[in-house]
Amino acid sequence: MRDGSDDQVRQSGWKAQARIRPSRRAIPTAPHAVEVEIDPETGEVVVDRYFMVDDLGQVLNPMIVNASSMAVWRRVSGQALYAACGV
Repeated sequence: MRDGSDDQVRQSGWKAQARIRPSRRAIPTAPHAVEVEIDPETGEVVVDRYFMVDDLGQVLNPMIVNASSMAVWRRVSGQALYAACGV
């Protein structure tokens, strides 16, 4: 800290230091597969099955992982349906 607050930190008794040097890069993957049925007369799309595999490592907060996975599902399904419409 260069703003003069180093002394305040020392007096408070709090100290933190971290250094992370990964031995190699992490490349996360998350393949998705969807099985759908499309009614040719109405264009209605029904999702039969949806598969997602996430390479997460150690999960610290399962609620955040679940919410993030659902957000990805909504985003990619919307993109795929929008692209299929030819818009």
